[in-house]
Amino acid sequence: MHQIPADEGHHALIVVPTVADPDVLIPTVARICSDAEIGRNKGHHPVALVLSVNSPDPVRAEEGLRTIRALVANTNADGPAVDLLVHMEAGPIGFGAANNRGLMAAIGRWGGVPELTVFHNDDAHVSMGWLDGM
Repeated sequence: MHQIPADEGHHALIVVPTVADPDVLIPTVARICSDAEIGRNKGHHPVALVLSVNSPDPVRAEEGLRTIRALVANTNADGPAVDLLVHMEAGPIGFGAANNRGLMAAIGRWGGVPELTVFHNDDAHVSMGWLDGM
């Protein structure tokens, strides 16, 4: 049995499989950024956020991703809160595969995963402070 190495540099890993519909994804990422700012202000390490994108409409997806990149940059203006990784697939691959590939992309980028790993639906509406409560 192989053990996944630990990523000590992040408070949490959040993998969001998505088709990157801006109307759905932008509010989700905004809430994640808000919670990551709260964590940063409490002294937590940044949140690693992986958007595992498998969109049938890459032009619309890129429209939303531009906004998300700007949102994350604004969140990080006062110090690191979110490390964003956008993992693009050529087309629809399904929910399970998008989660798996997002996780593998995180391991490839950061060398492991933090103790707290969340697979987050792109249309999930979470309460303020949800991440800190986990």
